[in-house]
Amino acid sequence: MYRYPKTLIGLVSDEQRVKLLTIKISSVEQFRIAANNGCAEAIKQTLNIDDAKLTQLKNKSDLFMLDGVKGKTCKLLNEIGIETLNQLANQDAQVLALCMKSANSRLKIMKINHKLAMVTKMILQARELMAKTEGI
Repeated sequence: MYRYPKTLIGLVSDEQRVKLLTIKISSVEQFRIAANNGCAEAIKQTLNIDDAKLTQLKNKSDLFMLDGVKGKTCKLLNEIGIETLNQLANQDAQVLALCMKSANSRLKIMKINHKLAMVTKMILQARELMAKTEGI
C-alpha cells in the first residue's frame, strides 16, 4: 500500500500573529494533488476556500507535507522532492523548517521549534541551508 503523509502543515502569518495551519490528508490522490501544486489545491479542496482567499493564503504561507504531527520530529517524504520545496522557499513567504540535503540526497526536516521568538531565526537558517544545498 502506498504511504502518504496524513498531515499537511504550514505557517500562516500576518503583521501581528503567526499560527500553524494543519490539514488532514485523506487519500493518495489528495496527496498527489497537493505535492504537484505546492499544497494549494489540497487546501482548496479540504477547506473549500475560494480562489481569492487561496491566493492570499499562498502569499503568506509555506506549506510542508509532514509524516507526523506538529511539534514532533518529522521527515519530508521523498516523493515531494527538492524542487517543490525550493518553489515554496522562493515565494515571498516564510519557511517553517530547517531543511538540509543529506549525503544520500534525502531531505530531512530537523526538529521544529514552535516558539514564536525562534521563527525569524529559523527562516533565515532554512534559506541559508537551502542556498548552500543548491549552490545558489
